[in-house]
Amino acid sequence: MPRFLLLVLLSAFLLLPAAARASTTGVVVSQLYGGGGNSGATFRNDFVELFNAGTGPVDISGWTVQYATATGSTWQTTALSGTVPAGRYYLVQLASGGSTGAALPPADATGTSNLAAASGKVALVRDATALTCGASAGSCSANALVEDLVGYGDAADFEGAGSATPPSNTLAAQRADSGCTDTGENATDFATAAPDPRNAASAPHACGSSSSGSSASAHVDLDVASVLAIALDRPSLSFGAAAAGSTPAPLPENVTVSSNNATGYSLAVARTAFSPKDLPLAVTATAPAGATLAPPLAGGTLAPIPIFPASPLTIGTKDGPSGATGDVWPAKLGFSAPLPLVAGRAMIVAVPHVALAVSPARVAVVAPASRRLELRNDGVAMLVVDIAGPKAWLRIRPDRLVLPGRSKAVVTMRVRARAPGDNRVLVLVTARPRTRWSVALRMRLGIRVRIHVRGRVVRGLDVGTPRVRRRNGARVIVLPVANRGNVAEHLRKCLTLSLFRSGRLVARLQPRSRGELFPRERTVVALPYSGGMRGVVSAVVAVHAGEKLVRRYRLRL
Repeated sequence: MPRFLLLVLLSAFLLLPAAARASTTGVVVSQLYGGGGNSGATFRNDFVELFNAGTGPVDISGWTVQYATATGSTWQTTALSGTVPAGRYYLVQLASGGSTGAALPPADATGTSNLAAASGKVALVRDATALTCGASAGSCSANALVEDLVGYGDAADFEGAGSATPPSNTLAAQRADSGCTDTGENATDFATAAPDPRNAASAPHACGSSSSGSSASAHVDLDVASVLAIALDRPSLSFGAAAAGSTPAPLPENVTVSSNNATGYSLAVARTAFSPKDLPLAVTATAPAGATLAPPLAGGTLAPIPIFPASPLTIGTKDGPSGATGDVWPAKLGFSAPLPLVAGRAMIVAVPHVALAVSPARVAVVAPASRRLELRNDGVAMLVVDIAGPKAWLRIRPDRLVLPGRSKAVVTMRVRARAPGDNRVLVLVTARPRTRWSVALRMRLGIRVRIHVRGRVVRGLDVGTPRVRRRNGARVIVLPVANRGNVAEHLRKCLTLSLFRSGRLVARLQPRSRGELFPRERTVVALPYSGGMRGVVSAVVAVHAGEKLVRRYRLRL
């Protein structure tokens, strides 16, 4: 019975914080040594070696190599410049603890960071700003500019489940396969060995060069905020018995995408091969409202589906969030050519490989109290899930778990009581497949938690000077608003702007948004008004939050 697995892939075009992960460009920390100049040291200076495991050159101008102590969150930076070709190394010479040891090869960059020999943290960052994370496991995952992170010895932060084995004055921490191995696990990616610093002039190393033929690695990050999920109409499709040389009629399989990401998403498809002989499986689809169908599927064309791990076939894209109930992509699976001679019948199995859901997505709680979150793995891949939130407010147990396919688990959030009032925090749930794939996949979901602490209520809504602006061809009055109290305020309920001319009320305007303004937050409220009004008017702003606040202004409409 020939079978294959259909992989429906969803990606979001986001610039959100990413979890500790495999490098997105292919440039990684391939070796680090912190014993430079110490007693018995092999080399006189500490160093960090970079390696480009990707397939093309990478410009690292403006990047930095950063170092922090094992438990610290204060980072020292070393500026980088130039380009690292594929398969080449880049040597960063750092400080020395004395005069013992040989000189390093000519460095490609130099810095003054003094690495601890046995425990510490080194980060490759696509920016010049010093990091502030690193005091706890997973804390640096919130910074999307961290290209690679290595925690060694007793480091408090690291990639994966544990830190790299501690090096010494005579041993360096080296990435496996001369820098090619990058699974996002410091504990297994690194091992100690005699230091062997390599620079831009060193011999190149081609990843995967020991195998016959050619290969390439794709490093992909997927950061998901709040909601990003795929649902299929049916978990399996059967074409029944079909004769060789025939072309079975396509079968429908609608794909529903749910996403609240304002920047949009891309829907793509790939598959595994039929056995014992592959079949020419293809797909056609139509785009929902507001989405764009990929050119290969235009006009109802059946486009062949690539075999994983080849690049997936893009079905379509959307430049905004899905509808409230999700975007339904009507699709059909069929065959792009007559069937070859194959014994038996074929069953098409369409199951999402990675699909994580969290319920509820929004939480409101009065502190101190506990709330439970349900994590559900609707895919077939076993996932490693990390849950992180601000420790000043939340205690999360467990904060890491392994979730088998088609299973669920419960996480408890215990909310701490702090200063009275309303507060809004974000809990990030990050998931990755436990098994290493040729495509590194990360999912991130955000859960908004509203916390109310009982106590003295302070209401202090303040407004600035209104201005007249033109937006999308219409005139609006924009009003700066700041919440200086300690409770959230519904602006629609407590804010009005009245326009008077010659003592006569001509318009009363209110915010249209039903959202809340939390303490210590600012916003600008847009108040549309009739474009027919012109000239000088008196504007009276009234705030009904605690003591009534009334302010008067003169506006020219």
